[in-house]
Amino acid sequence: MAIQLPRLFCLFLFALVVSCAPRSQPQLQLEEMTLSILEEFESEVPEFEGFLADPYSCDFDRNGNLYVLDQKEHHIVVFNQNMHAVQVIGRKGDGPGEFRFGQQGSNAHRLSIAGDLMVICANGRFISVLNLDGTFISRFVLDQSIVDLDVGIDGTIYVSTREGQVPIRAYNADGEELGRFGEAILQLDVQPREREDWIQIWQANRCLLEVLQDGRIATFSLNWPILRFYTGDNMDEFEVDLTALTTGGTSEFQKHYQELMDDFRRHLPDRVAQIARSRPLTREDLPQVWLLIRLRARGNDLWGWNAGVLFRLNDAGEVTRVIKAGQFGIPWEFTMHDDKVAFCVSGSEIAGIAIGTLPTPPYRGSH
Repeated sequence: MAIQLPRLFCLFLFALVVSCAPRSQPQLQLEEMTLSILEEFESEVPEFEGFLADPYSCDFDRNGNLYVLDQKEHHIVVFNQNMHAVQVIGRKGDGPGEFRFGQQGSNAHRLSIAGDLMVICANGRFISVLNLDGTFISRFVLDQSIVDLDVGIDGTIYVSTREGQVPIRAYNADGEELGRFGEAILQLDVQPREREDWIQIWQANRCLLEVLQDGRIATFSLNWPILRFYTGDNMDEFEVDLTALTTGGTSEFQKHYQELMDDFRRHLPDRVAQIARSRPLTREDLPQVWLLIRLRARGNDLWGWNAGVLFRLNDAGEVTRVIKAGQFGIPWEFTMHDDKVAFCVSGSEIAGIAIGTLPTPPYRGSH
């Protein structure tokens, strides 16, 4: 027995180590979602003749009605659950309840809905607040162009700006600023010395923003795979492994994301900040790619979209689902309600809304 005891002890120790070792995440299974592209719509209102000229941004209300910002027509078209147009809100102009949207490339247009409130941003700076029936509440102008915008269920309007060091601002429906918070991805110890340096900094610090149902503010950097959750004065930060997205798309898509991750590892924020202390930043110092086109909250679920792939992020910044969708090219905007997903699609040959339903999640067994 004196010989057997060490062996039994070793076996016990081995079993204990194995049982306590962290289990690897299951490999994600690529899912697919079929989309129906709607270019012609039935209309119950004379102001809308059945076609969208240039849909740019969209959002669902809590009843599943879809609101679409048509930047070429300078109005909002409301569709019911059957995708019949039932209302047109606004017209071209500068007065209360009127909009003047520049064309794509000029600046950001955003439409966000929460509760009975709809918030619209035109050209990155002009904010209009309305009730869902189109009743005008307020209009105000920001002194900084926004990157993204969302409204909380309490009516607080949150915007992420291009102002580098404290990028997030909060406003009430009357346009009164309630506060600023957040941190830049790049914290520089020296002031940039040339205009191009400033361009590089705000490009590196741009982030998309969403308000979750539980009140947390989520941001995802456009240039770095950094996800943040803000709750009061607390911030949780995660580096997202986007290589999980290479399970979908073509070989060119897979190569694209691999290059993004390689570029990120070569240009870590700490290294860029160190470079900036010794010399002005150049275009070669920062990644010039967009990791994410759009971020959306579905309750407390966070979803991202890029290059024909829809993916879900959990509270630890892990990609938990990857869904391929988008045989029609790359839309710039999407929104979700229950299991329904809607995309704004606009290009030289097509203008409309693509509608799909999230597939049933694949069964992965118990872990």
